[in-house]
Amino acid sequence: MRLLTIRREWQLTAKMELLRATVLGFEPGSTRDRFDACSSHVVAYADGAPVGMVRVTPSSPSLPSWWARDGWSLPTGSDVAELSRAVVAAAWRSHGLYRLLMLEVLAALPPRTVRIATAAIEPDFVGRRFLERVGFRVSVAGQFFRDEPRAMTFVVPILTPVDTERHERWMEMLAAWREKLAAGGLAVSGSAGLETSQPVPRDDAIAADAGRDHVQHGEGGP
Repeated sequence: MRLLTIRREWQLTAKMELLRATVLGFEPGSTRDRFDACSSHVVAYADGAPVGMVRVTPSSPSLPSWWARDGWSLPTGSDVAELSRAVVAAAWRSHGLYRLLMLEVLAALPPRTVRIATAAIEPDFVGRRFLERVGFRVSVAGQFFRDEPRAMTFVVPILTPVDTERHERWMEMLAAWREKLAAGGLAVSGSAGLETSQPVPRDDAIAADAGRDHVQHGEGGP
């Protein structure tokens, strides 16, 4: 039985950034941006190393608004959660890890304080049907992102309401997916719970420079 541990991290560590840079195809350290410092990261660990993660950012200020070339038309504000930088290590693809991470993220969104979750995907993203099944919908036309270190990426903005009914459904889907993974020999422990206390800073934590200029999804996508 293989073991995955899910944790919500409040700092982007060097190992986490290395995973993100490797999946996106850039030099280590080049994917840091000003939003890492105000985000949390839902991370899957195997043998102590991060193998997949999703960034969750309160939409105030808004990350897509910063990246969007011609303005961001989806809702923003303190009650909007922006999901971005979802990556899965190459060796862990086709194991259901992206689905697990997204369900962990959605099931941890508190409907009392979050009313909408937004993201942006590339048009041919392989996880698009899954995202539609959990409730995401395309509401506006595609647009270009200046998502550094990429120069320009065409994305499709998507969103889903967050309410009690959907939250209960996501929790049920997460429980069922964990059971299916366990039946296939992959046990999952931990959670992405927002109640997790912020840890003491570690030596390899990367503090994003709030003054630096500058969600991408998929196993290497928006």
